[in-house]
Amino acid sequence: MAKSPITRKGDARKLDRAPGVVVNIMTDGDQITLCDVRLEAGSVVAMHTHGNEQSGTLISGHMEFEIDGVTHDLHPGDAWMIPSGVPHEARAIDESVVIEAFSPPREDWR
Repeated sequence: MAKSPITRKGDARKLDRAPGVVVNIMTDGDQITLCDVRLEAGSVVAMHTHGNEQSGTLISGHMEFEIDGVTHDLHPGDAWMIPSGVPHEARAIDESVVIEAFSPPREDWR
């Protein structure tokens, strides 16, 4: 039987990404992974790269996002696109909620 196309609130698979950072895998298909990321104030997703394009938007809170050596001050409604292989780091200034998509899917999160 195929996986359901719907993920109900509270049913997302959780992944502890870093201290104070929880990724909720909302959908995970053949071409894209969509997730909701919850960050506690002061938490950091350390500098890293991956082979996936990463696009997201800040739903609530305040963050700094360093992308390819440039630091961006982000507020709700701001969005980003990080190409494959580009170094990046995220810092939550305040408690924050992010929606992000990765293509191809994040195999390392399966």
